[in-house]
Amino acid sequence: NSLFSPTSVTFCIVGSKRVEVLGPTERMKTRIGRWRRSYDPDGEESRLGWGIENFVDRAKEVPHVDDLAASSELSDTQWTNSRVRIIDDVEEDSNAGAETVAKATQIIPLIEQWLSLASNQTTYDNVDVVARTRRKTGQPGLTVNAAALLRRVQQELGSRPPPEHPILLALWGSALINPLPPLGVSTELRGAVLEAEGAANKLTILERGLVKSINNLNGSRPLNM
Repeated sequence: NSLFSPTSVTFCIVGSKRVEVLGPTERMKTRIGRWRRSYDPDGEESRLGWGIENFVDRAKEVPHVDDLAASSELSDTQWTNSRVRIIDDVEEDSNAGAETVAKATQIIPLIEQWLSLASNQTTYDNVDVVARTRRKTGQPGLTVNAAALLRRVQQELGSRPPPEHPILLALWGSALINPLPPLGVSTELRGAVLEAEGAANKLTILERGLVKSINNLNGSRPLNM
């Protein structure tokens, strides 16, 4: 049916490098975003709408890189090119101080504890554990095999970075506890970790997320999703 307009799509975006968006900050928000479900002003019809990404608030001002955003009014249907700079995580990690490395070292046992709890199917026999993948709210069991899912995610992520590379460890850890497809036992950390300045701030976000998720998985404090 040529008149059919889908209201949703299923897709997966895979990125292997962090980047910084370069260019004039004026109207940057009209250039960087994604389509997500929204509603018309009258609330009568559901549709897909353009949503800006908050990370562009901190886009670096680089004069004369691309004058298009500063010189024209852009709509959400007009495509433009954006220059980016690839961030060298290994180079950034090389400047990590002893205190940051020590903090990363302390986080590794939390990662191991989280992985042990999240991979164990008996964890989800406790109906107080919040998991979006439960077969039915308030009843034991998941719609996914947690152990198999996390094994596959670890294979895709590769070996866990050592504490001497705290930024890589923070990125690895946030990807682990927010796997794709989702397990739904942790708050979303990936965007916040990507946006955070410096290794110490990234590690702090990961540590808080791990503690909250561990408390959820052991049943001591259910997650407020």
